[in-house]
Amino acid sequence: MQRKQHIEKGFSLIEVLVTLIIVSIGVMGVIGMQLMSAKNVNNAEMRSLASYFAYDMAERMRANPTGVTAGSYNNITGSETDPENSCTSACSATQLAAYDAFVWNAMIDNAIASNDGSTPRGLGDNAIGTVTLDAGIYTIDVSWDEQDRTADGGELRTQSLSIEFLL
Repeated sequence: MQRKQHIEKGFSLIEVLVTLIIVSIGVMGVIGMQLMSAKNVNNAEMRSLASYFAYDMAERMRANPTGVTAGSYNNITGSETDPENSCTSACSATQLAAYDAFVWNAMIDNAIASNDGSTPRGLGDNAIGTVTLDAGIYTIDVSWDEQDRTADGGELRTQSLSIEFLL
């Protein structure tokens, strides 16, 4: 009779081990879903920021119609240098456009936000913004590096957001 009780205890131990294995697999699945979710949230934030920056340049252009008419916004390449004129006092429409292009790309390229809130979070080191004019239509393009959505998630891919508008 004691031998029978010993066998039943053995079956309980096997059941506990199988349960632990099943629970462990489930927990690993939940962790994988959380990691994928965190990556997708980060990518969604990047797309929202790209949209913000694209419309920011469109508003800068609308606020400087003289600079637009003069062609100062027609070819922003993302490699603009500091115009050394912050336009805090009077400046020309062309100078304002040069300042807008420089500051806009500096914000896009910024990897982290400032603690005092004066500089927003950008899209990272390889991000750039461009503006082109073709047949009277302005195209604002913002591109950045984003984690891909493959299972391993180990590589960055360049993403781009473009808006087109007439002024």
